[in-house]
Amino acid sequence: YSSGMQVRLAFSVAAHLEPEVLIVDEVLAVGDAEFQAKCIGKMKNVTAGGDRTVLFVSHNMASIRSLCTRCVLLDEGRIVAVGDTADVVRKYLSLGATEGRELTWNPESAPGSAELRFQSVKVLNAGGDPMSSLSTGNDLFVEIRYNIFTEIANLRIALTLYTDDGVVVLATSDYHHQGERRLREPGQYSSVCRIPAGLLNVGRYVVSIDADIPKISALVTDVRINLELEELAANHLGVILSNRPPGVIHPRLDWRVSREAVTSS
Repeated sequence: YSSGMQVRLAFSVAAHLEPEVLIVDEVLAVGDAEFQAKCIGKMKNVTAGGDRTVLFVSHNMASIRSLCTRCVLLDEGRIVAVGDTADVVRKYLSLGATEGRELTWNPESAPGSAELRFQSVKVLNAGGDPMSSLSTGNDLFVEIRYNIFTEIANLRIALTLYTDDGVVVLATSDYHHQGERRLREPGQYSSVCRIPAGLLNVGRYVVSIDADIPKISALVTDVRINLELEELAANHLGVILSNRPPGVIHPRLDWRVSREAVTSS
């Protein structure tokens, strides 16, 4: 069995034994969407009666928010925070994210594995500049550079964008943009995601980057970097009382306004 298959089998066996305490450690990191949905459903069922406990360990903030009412945040074995889920998630997202829009590593300290190591993660404006301010009216780009040391099939570089309080704005990956063979040979690569203009709202966001082989193994988990959209290029609501319209996103949508002819009877 692959490591992913072993985890799925172990979870299935443990969940059906009906233990008083079920410890689930990063089980969602290896499964596909269907398996993850089944896991979350099973964990909710386990705790529904109130007489059993699930200790859920994860970097997946959406799942944490869905399942947990109380959280403990650990950093290198130390308890950093204990409390309400929303407060702890916010603390977690701010803890590891760099304050700039550029992360670079030397080969010795770079996150990765024997198959792959990151070189850099950058948030760039349309001109390729990681330093100047970002506007809601312009495209922005997330660039991930990495080295591959052995041939990898079905590699996925994934991006999850959170608000600063842990709400998932979007999740995407390069999985379907690498050719039919989905095979990456040894070499230096970059994966660049374009987030289009006119989609996001003003505010602070956290970008989380992962590299994995779906259903097989996680190679890099939850590399975080901050970004802030400081300028609202266009307010699509017309007139508002504050500088930030409501909503996680603020896209420009198409409307059609027409005057209907009135016919006399």
